[in-house]
Amino acid sequence: MTTLLGDPSVYELRELRAAYDYEMSRLAGRWVEASPSWIAKDIAAAEAWRLDFEALQARYAAACVLADVAVARADAAIVSDKAVGAPLEWEAMIRALRPVTRGTRGDFRDLTTRLHEAGYTATFPNVPQPNPDGDLQLQIFKASDVILRDVETATRAGAPVLLIGALALGALLIVTRRS
Repeated sequence: MTTLLGDPSVYELRELRAAYDYEMSRLAGRWVEASPSWIAKDIAAAEAWRLDFEALQARYAAACVLADVAVARADAAIVSDKAVGAPLEWEAMIRALRPVTRGTRGDFRDLTTRLHEAGYTATFPNVPQPNPDGDLQLQIFKASDVILRDVETATRAGAPVLLIGALALGALLIVTRRS
């Protein structure tokens, strides 16, 4: 995960949401396919799984509302969503599916495991992957590296240091606004 000064950005939150939306829809789809035969085979286990899945869906829906607010806030901002932090919303998305304690009954992993143990494996072959262009800090680092090399070259050539610093700062601001 890449971050913006230590916090996930709204851009990354959008990517996380796309991946989780995909996983949740695949799990729901597998339940729809498996439920008739699972209920016939073991109604108590199937019903327990369904109730836990509904609780997971409710937690995830609440986290999605928080994410929607963060996205709306970023859309209204002047800067790119790569430059708008969303640490609380990110954490809410993570915790909705994967609580702090491993093996928590009703979390995403538990539900996929129980579904598999009942003989109905859910697969997730096309989970959306993060876009490396979403890493604002990496873009700034690369741009600043180029700028610093140019500053070093200009300094060796005898250009005034104050002028070089001002130009470097201006170039860095241009790069961050384009992101």
